[in-house]
Amino acid sequence: MRQLRLAGLLTAMSLLAVPGIAGPEHKNLQVLPRTITNPELKKMMEGFTEQLGVKCTFCHVLEQYEKDDRPHKTDARRMIALVLHMKAKKAVYFGPRVKDAVVSCGLCHRGQAEPEPFVPTLLPNLTFLVPPTPAGSRPKNLQVLAKTTTPLELQKVMDGFNGQLGVKCEFCHGMELDKDDRPHKTDARRMLKLTIDMKASKASYFGPRVKDTVITCGMCHRGKAEPEPFVP
Repeated sequence: MRQLRLAGLLTAMSLLAVPGIAGPEHKNLQVLPRTITNPELKKMMEGFTEQLGVKCTFCHVLEQYEKDDRPHKTDARRMIALVLHMKAKKAVYFGPRVKDAVVSCGLCHRGQAEPEPFVPTLLPNLTFLVPPTPAGSRPKNLQVLAKTTTPLELQKVMDGFNGQLGVKCEFCHGMELDKDDRPHKTDARRMLKLTIDMKASKASYFGPRVKDTVITCGMCHRGKAEPEPFVP
């Protein structure tokens, strides 16, 4: 009997020592899959500490990680759900050039516990101006923005892109604005859809403290045509 108990103990210890084998069931997982392994969970938590520049106690009660006593834990769950959603729809929101590793908390947080609000500086000088639209007409070839978008509303959106990405109109457009002859226009549509969807799901992904005006292209781009990869 003693030999059987010893054999059982050794078998259990060997399973826990194998990478990828789940250890004891993790408690109070609400967003992450319950099948996540110890090594996977540890790697993810270490990623949060680097990408947000925080320690474990920012979200957790030390040695009682399952407790929900810290308010930032609720925010963290929302953010995890957002990142998982973006990864699942990467082809829709980012396209083939963006690697999975780029889609992380660090994309917006960049080593800060709270992402710094982005305030665009002066708009870049435009090399051409949007031609006046005849009264009563609607913008053409809108695929993400509502077909009912007015010329004035469209101009406001485009001005926002200029400041948040630090680009000029010809970065996405040719002289005929409704044509799709610039490759960045496809990327811009993906990013615009991501921003619209995040605003629509703000309560689920950001919570009540985050204002709509914070959820913009500038949150990741920060005045750059391409968001800079975050390296901890």
